[in-house]
Amino acid sequence: MTFAQLAQRLFLAVLPLSLALPVQAGTCASQCGPAPLSFTPGSTIEVEVVNLSPSIVLFQESGGSDPIPLPPGRTLRMPRLTTTIENASLTFWDSLGLPVKATLAKPQDNVLRVQISPDYDPPGEGAIYLRDDGRVEVF
Repeated sequence: MTFAQLAQRLFLAVLPLSLALPVQAGTCASQCGPAPLSFTPGSTIEVEVVNLSPSIVLFQESGGSDPIPLPPGRTLRMPRLTTTIENASLTFWDSLGLPVKATLAKPQDNVLRVQISPDYDPPGEGAIYLRDDGRVEVF
């Protein structure tokens, strides 16, 4: 094998590597978005619900409470959903049957804000689950 043949084989072997797109390494912190919402287990919190949808949204606490209507543009504080000691949930639905979604925020250490808005991708969401380990999930 001559030097020219060896150089040609080496060039053909390395050529695909040089055509590959550059890759930049990163950590999850740079690509994963915000951390899930959570509270200190056992701490007392207030749940504040804001209706940003154009129609009445109904809420019902775990344990079978009567549905609570919340008109558009109004805010409601849930006085009985105030602790993470036991698992608790809050179900919600649009009075007209339209899909809605929940956006969670933690404006203060002891406040969970739930903003309900229209969801244009049915079936939408319908429950907030406040776990006894402090994590908050939307279903």
